[in-house]
This record gives sequence, structure tokens and C-alpha cells, in this order.
Amino acid sequence: MTRLDWNRIVDEAIGVRKSERLTQRDMASLAGVSLPTIVKFEKKSRSIQLEKAEQILRALGLVENSADPDTGPETPRRTGAEE
Repeated sequence: MTRLDWNRIVDEAIGVRKSERLTQRDMASLAGVSLPTIVKFEKKSRSIQLEKAEQILRALGLVENSADPDTGPETPRRTGAEE
């Protein structure tokens, strides 16, 4: 089983948000979550609901949608640094 590096995931999400020049309020609107949820996520809180974290990552394009059972679970997007 692959262990997730939560700090790296959040740092990458913050970097993408800032590179897109989105405010935290903009990000909350795009992801369909509250502003306090974005703040909690960016503070690397481990008490955030997984569903909310997925919504944020999906809105940033860091998680691919895969609702089709034939294609398997959602997968993290690969960045150039990983290849």
C-alpha cells in the first residue's frame, strides 16, 4: 500500500491555487466547500473530511475523476517531478 505524503499534497495544492491566482474564497467556490474548509486544508489539518479534501484536489486538477468501476479508483495526477 502506498503511503500518502499529506504535507506534499497540500503544498502542491497551495502552489497550484496560487499559480492560478485564485484566492482561498475563489477556491472554496470552485471546490464547492466552505472558506473555513479551505483554510483548514491549507493548514494541513488531518481532521478534514476525506470527501472535502478530494473536492479541493479535484477542483485543482490534482485528482482525476473516475466514477467508472471498470477504470478503477480515482488516481492522483502525476507531476513532472515524479516522472
